[in-house]
Amino acid sequence: MGFITSTKARQAGESDWPDIQLILAGVSVGKKFAQTMSHAFGPYQDILESYYAHAVGKDSFHQIVSVGRPHARGYIRLNSSDPKDAPLINPNYLDNKHDTEVLIEGVKKSVELVEKTPTFAVMNGRFTKKSFPGCEHTVFRSDEYWECYVI
Repeated sequence: MGFITSTKARQAGESDWPDIQLILAGVSVGKKFAQTMSHAFGPYQDILESYYAHAVGKDSFHQIVSVGRPHARGYIRLNSSDPKDAPLINPNYLDNKHDTEVLIEGVKKSVELVEKTPTFAVMNGRFTKKSFPGCEHTVFRSDEYWECYVI
């Protein structure tokens, strides 16, 4: 796990207060990986099955990138007067340009760490060449692609 400071935080005079979290997960893609990821992170299972199909059973790892100090503010509300009903939870992730830009910077940094450091070079570390489903209309690895990828 690592913490880094985004360009936006540095420009705000907060270079000593990291706002991006990187987590290295030594988890390969297995047959039920898309199902597990869909349950944990919310994307539709069929989209993840399409995205990860080429990697099933191959050596791999994942990096999880998150915004450490989001500007988004969500809410938790009662769903009904019945205390047994689950509450309504809306975190409002990426509902603003600031958080989206910070997350994109974090994703780009995580790819750079894998593709341009000696440690990962020994393992031939690289980001997948497969476009995320729904983002094929953008130039792969462009800012527009990364925005589509994170949203």
